[in-house]
Amino acid sequence: MRTVFDSSGATVSYDAVGFQRLSDGDYTGTVLLDGFNYAQCPDKLHFQVLADQPNALPPALSDLILVPCSEDLLLQTPTSTGVQFLITNEFEQPFSTSVGITCFDRRHLSDIANSLTRATAGSDTVHLSVRGTSVPLIGLVIDAVPFQGNVGIAGNEPSLQGGRSATVVFP
Repeated sequence: MRTVFDSSGATVSYDAVGFQRLSDGDYTGTVLLDGFNYAQCPDKLHFQVLADQPNALPPALSDLILVPCSEDLLLQTPTSTGVQFLITNEFEQPFSTSVGITCFDRRHLSDIANSLTRATAGSDTVHLSVRGTSVPLIGLVIDAVPFQGNVGIAGNEPSLQGGRSATVVFP
């Protein structure tokens, strides 16, 4: 179990991400997420999210947190990648957009695309498919849940699709 903090200091807990070791061998500090030594990183992340409501009182803004699977933690060299988003509302209308991230990214859904707001999507929930272009990603959504004039938060873990190879170098 891991815990992250939002901008107000509130916490949300979620299950930690782990990669299964698939073959015996000595630990060298380099973890090959290649499907032979360790399980691969997911190719796509699928979330069912609550659409942002930036004009509500109080505003209900969910956050998407993304981290590239390939990391060099020994030399602390940040990994950059493009991120493609396929957004589908409750009426099966598709929208798409892309952004770039480096090392770690956390932003409100409405900062990614207007189609992730309730006003543009036309629905309370949206299906969000996320894929890194040059390296695979892991991620989490922190849903902002409006309830009786307050906003609660809840961890929203993705469904994982497919696999792609990545490398993590530890000190």
